[in-house]
Amino acid sequence: MSALDILTKARELIADPARWTQGALARTTNRETVSPYDNSAICWCLVGACSRASATDEASDDFGPALAALEDACVAAGGGASIPSFNDQPGRTHAQVLAVLDAATESLKGPRP
Repeated sequence: MSALDILTKARELIADPARWTQGALARTTNRETVSPYDNSAICWCLVGACSRASATDEASDDFGPALAALEDACVAAGGGASIPSFNDQPGRTHAQVLAVLDAATESLKGPRP
């Protein structure tokens, strides 16, 4: 799974605002904190969504590059020096989170001819 695939799948996971969370990698329907890989997880933060997205049968060396692109997008958006600080910032909106995912995805696609 490529870094681009990881970010694309992560965005799909949290595209619905009800499937995005703050303050935990993942949560259950009862808002309990769980591992992003837990089958009872129904919502994820940015890092949790990337973690869940990268959980495949194939080993991937692209998790690090996916997070690096996402962190660069978070910093560029003025959200702090880390993905968690961007995701968990009070007042952060779901739309802003999707926007940094989109920016990170575009950065991995490279320049357009």
